[in-house]
Amino acid sequence: MGTSQFLLFALQVGLAVCRGGQGPLAKKITIDVPAEPVAKVVAELSRASGIPMEAAMNLKADVVILRVHDLAVSEIQKKLAETIDATWRSENGMYRLTRTDKQTTEQETRERKYRAKQIADEIAKSKAARETAMTAESARKLVNQFVQMRDKNPNYAFQPYRDLTSAFAATPSQKAMLTLVSRLDPADLAMLQPGERIVFSDKPTRVQQKFPFDDSDVLSRFGQEQAIWNDAVSAAPAAAPGGTQVAGDPLLLHRKIAGSPDRVILMANRSNSMSSVQFRMFLTSGDDVAGYADLWLANDFIRDMSKNMLSAPRSPGAKIKFSAKTQTMMAMTKGFMTRSGAPMPDPTPDQVALLTHPENTDPLALAATDAFDSVADDRHLNLIASIPDEMVSFNFLPTITSQTLDGFLTQAQGMGDLNIEQKDGWLTVTPNRPYSARFDRIDRSALGKYLRSIVSNGRATLDAQGEYAFHSPLTDYDTFAFPMGMLLDLNSTQNVDRDWDSLKLWGSLSKDQRDTLVSGKTIPFKNLTPVQIDLVEREAYHRMMMSHVALPNWTADGMQLSMEPTEVLPNGIPPDGVLSVATKNATAILASSTVQNVRLSYARLFAPGQLGWTLATQDDPNSEFKPMFNRFQTVDRVEYTIDYLFSGEASDSATLQDVVVPADSHPVALEDLPAALRKEISDSKANAAANSGSVGVRRVPPP
Repeated sequence: MGTSQFLLFALQVGLAVCRGGQGPLAKKITIDVPAEPVAKVVAELSRASGIPMEAAMNLKADVVILRVHDLAVSEIQKKLAETIDATWRSENGMYRLTRTDKQTTEQETRERKYRAKQIADEIAKSKAARETAMTAESARKLVNQFVQMRDKNPNYAFQPYRDLTSAFAATPSQKAMLTLVSRLDPADLAMLQPGERIVFSDKPTRVQQKFPFDDSDVLSRFGQEQAIWNDAVSAAPAAAPGGTQVAGDPLLLHRKIAGSPDRVILMANRSNSMSSVQFRMFLTSGDDVAGYADLWLANDFIRDMSKNMLSAPRSPGAKIKFSAKTQTMMAMTKGFMTRSGAPMPDPTPDQVALLTHPENTDPLALAATDAFDSVADDRHLNLIASIPDEMVSFNFLPTITSQTLDGFLTQAQGMGDLNIEQKDGWLTVTPNRPYSARFDRIDRSALGKYLRSIVSNGRATLDAQGEYAFHSPLTDYDTFAFPMGMLLDLNSTQNVDRDWDSLKLWGSLSKDQRDTLVSGKTIPFKNLTPVQIDLVEREAYHRMMMSHVALPNWTADGMQLSMEPTEVLPNGIPPDGVLSVATKNATAILASSTVQNVRLSYARLFAPGQLGWTLATQDDPNSEFKPMFNRFQTVDRVEYTIDYLFSGEASDSATLQDVVVPADSHPVALEDLPAALRKEISDSKANAAANSGSVGVRRVPPP
């Protein structure tokens, strides 16, 4: 018998003895731990039981709520291990909780099967649409339906979602894409991790994958049905002039091709752990785009989430009991959520300390923990919950205060994609996507460092945001730290809606690298670190379009294909590519209010023209927007445009922003600003007043 087998045997014997009422593991304890990393939960279990225990490093991304009353230590150990797919091992008198390689593989496989089933079920719903043959009569009716929608809005906006999707599903392009997607293995699609993208083709480049099936019948059928479709479109009334061409518009006549397309390109993308797969397809004939289609695979989880969020009951029934810490946080978020664009009062020192130290009080230890605790307490159950970071959203949900316990459980199942079970004296909560939950877990130390930097610097700096992004998961964007940062600095989202990978790259750069780039010099790709090269590759390939390329085809569809990264860079990242940064400075103004007791770090950032419009709404008696700005400070808004120069014909770029406060700049009254700035603000304010019909939200007609 090997050593590991002997230790496992000894642990099993020990547990058996304890269940018989002997030994320290039979001791009954009461323990109450809010959401904490498993290491802290195990440490508390060790303290309460007096038995040496620890958690392995491979469990550092697991967060657990544990609340138990008068239960044997052995039973608590067993339940904890089962909940997070882990194993207890006894080593030199120490009980160690770890996840074996086998358990990790099984957990990932189980999640992929779960996602694969969702994908397969969703694809199956398109069976009737993709298999129904198109006739001249069905094409005529469908064209008329599109014409009616187009006449209401040239861009097909504001159409009933079901009408629009069912109409598109019957077009030749969409049917071809649905057929191709249905032939892909859902298990392969389920392997896409957050932020990943894969491109298939029947004639792939080096950075594309070949279809694992013959698609000739799909192309042949498309050619036949597109000919029928074009005849019906030709007979339809022409669109009114002035409409914007929409990619994928089935009424575009440029798709008159002879025969079948000669190539297919199909992209699959997954932006984050809670999203489903998005597809985009091009059918080409020579240099022309013969067919184009988009598909967002709204899986059952997305539908259930929407349904659960809308159907969750709020009254009557038992309500959630919130802790003092949660009430402190909710008072802060309530003030933020109801400010209507105006500056908000300073957070209290207690609120700032709670928000900026997530290592001490996990964000999941607030509203989510209180809610599950309330359910367990109401139903006299022990509680164990392993929950994903999506549950942090309950800290910002105003309606949670009036939510019933049953309503919360309904919402939680939707928001967190959770499995909630009330059985054998336990309320057990586990994620249906445990592998992704760990993959997407925000590093609390990195989060705390970023939030505390806002307090110490008085604002969110680009360097701090870059460092946080660099230590964050490989998703397409952040939905966690930057909203929390807005509670401290309303301007902290200046880089959220920009380029997440470029923000990560900025955070990865050393001071010397940044100084080199800002000075106007370039850095060859070959001189970057392996991690930085990976980020450059993500910038190139893990997005739908490349921003700067030659565009030989100026149709809406042709432009999109011309910007497809795997077509622009078919052989990988060129080794002779370079990285450069262009800087641009502009004067901006931080506007704050002593009337609202708002310090400078909670001011709003404006360009001079924007400030003029804002002050016009402030003076408008009919406007609900009353920021009461009376202190103004000039600052430099610096834009850093990162250029990825892949070749002479292909490049990409992303612009990040920073705010630099000059040492001699201080808040002053409006009349004390430099004359040129005052004039720009005044002219903008006058222009806004002259066009007051578009300013503010009017409650009464103007005089």
